[in-house]
Amino acid sequence: KVWEQEFASKVCTPIIHDGHVYWAWRKVVCLDYQTGKLKWEGGNIGDPGSCILTEDQRLVVLSGRGNLTLVETAGRSPDQYQEIAARKGLFQTDAWPHVVLAAGKMYCKDRKGNLVCFDLRSGSSPTR
Repeated sequence: KVWEQEFASKVCTPIIHDGHVYWAWRKVVCLDYQTGKLKWEGGNIGDPGSCILTEDQRLVVLSGRGNLTLVETAGRSPDQYQEIAARKGLFQTDAWPHVVLAAGKMYCKDRKGNLVCFDLRSGSSPTR
């Protein structure tokens, strides 16, 4: 073992990127990959939560009842959690599945199978 920490990620598979480890459960958490030390944590993610990394190196977090949050990674915000944008309450039930980014669209789904699609290129309202 190189290091060990008392953290849990629950639903979200941790992301390792550019010397950092990220996940979303209760809060968005960032650890230093080499040392395991906490770099920052923040937000009110609640339960459940998941995150993915975008091409421009930001985190998209889906949590709770469809709360969607865009968060800076440590490359852009090394010392603190920084939320860029948020949209609350996309669903009536828990949003356990991970967000999917494909062909300029972002798909979010809840536990019951309800699906919301955002066209990221046009900036139009989501479709259901």
